[in-house]
Amino acid sequence: MATPTLKLFGSSVTVIASGTAPGNATLANNVMTTTASSKITSTETLDYPLGEFELAVAFTTAPTALKTIDMYARDYDIANSNASPTPSTTQVHRYLGSFVVAAIGSSTVQYLKTEGVPLAKNFDIFILNNATGQTINASWTLKMRPYTLGT
Repeated sequence: MATPTLKLFGSSVTVIASGTAPGNATLANNVMTTTASSKITSTETLDYPLGEFELAVAFTTAPTALKTIDMYARDYDIANSNASPTPSTTQVHRYLGSFVVAAIGSSTVQYLKTEGVPLAKNFDIFILNNATGQTINASWTLKMRPYTLGT
């Protein structure tokens, strides 16, 4: 009998908090955040290779169902001293994953998850409201929980 593969999790980390930029602001349709998350380092990732992300968002008016909010990384150099330029809708960097939205408005919070996201040593995260048709309300959050696979 084969030994099952298990997910070994680190601690959950709030990457973007609702009270700090960019989570304290609304995010219009087809717009990318211009402020990054706090730099994510090996302190948060524990050098685990993968991460699970949860985005808590709400829309006043229901977005278009099955559209996405996308997540991109801006990586730092190996010395951890320089980063690539700030990404934009026309110059994105490393794609991390997408959160698929439901057509739910009335400021009801949606907890959207994506997992299997490859983590780097040091990076920032930017969020793109990709054609949901609506503005994301202020006070959204992004959390990450690093993990590795083991037996």
